[in-house]
Amino acid sequence: MNFSAAVTAAGKTVAGIAKQAATMTPAVAKNLAGRSGNIPKAELFPKIPQGVRMGGENSILAFLRRVDVSHKLSIRNAPNQASSSDNVVLEASRVNQARGARDMSRVEVTTSHVRNALDGFAAGLRRVPTAAMRAGLTAAAMELPVSGTANLIHYRRGIVSGKQAFRNTARDVVATSLSGAVFGGGVVAVAALGLPVASPVAVGLSVVGTSAYGLSSVRRIRAAVTQADSAFVHGS
Repeated sequence: MNFSAAVTAAGKTVAGIAKQAATMTPAVAKNLAGRSGNIPKAELFPKIPQGVRMGGENSILAFLRRVDVSHKLSIRNAPNQASSSDNVVLEASRVNQARGARDMSRVEVTTSHVRNALDGFAAGLRRVPTAAMRAGLTAAAMELPVSGTANLIHYRRGIVSGKQAFRNTARDVVATSLSGAVFGGGVVAVAALGLPVASPVAVGLSVVGTSAYGLSSVRRIRAAVTQADSAFVHGS
């Protein structure tokens, strides 16, 4: 198994999802503009659960169709707080409309946060299979040429048979692919819980993994050449 390839694949996959979660498309911006209290859309966007944002524009718009911008202190009772993002939560429309002009209770505020977290977790979990598959395929694509080259060298020098070289390569590729899938899917599942997954961190993980992958690949191929040369000398 090529651990560095698995880490690199997971980092690239998560970086793409993190970037998507941080992107406010024109359609989303239009939806947020002019919401109750005229709160800037850039301040409302982070209130959308991360798991929902990870799903992209369609996921976000579907969520926004179900919620209103609810004021903890109502506009009638605290007009000076109407445009403060600290005074609002995203809450189910039917609940907000049923409350009318009264202030939100602490229980109602907490309930809205819990519901949003659950919505985000459910939406984020739907991204796990895709992320795992993408990371797994990326890891496999990175491992195949390295393991294939090393085993080809062994085959040509008679160290292993063609069938064994194929099996060794397949084993390495499958193991690395599964590791990449587990890492990538696992990080996305954690992100679905709402824990921040910043794109720079994911990109950094990918860069470090790529560097380690390059060094590891060179070492493995050199080791295969050395082993093949040693077998040739002893066999001659």
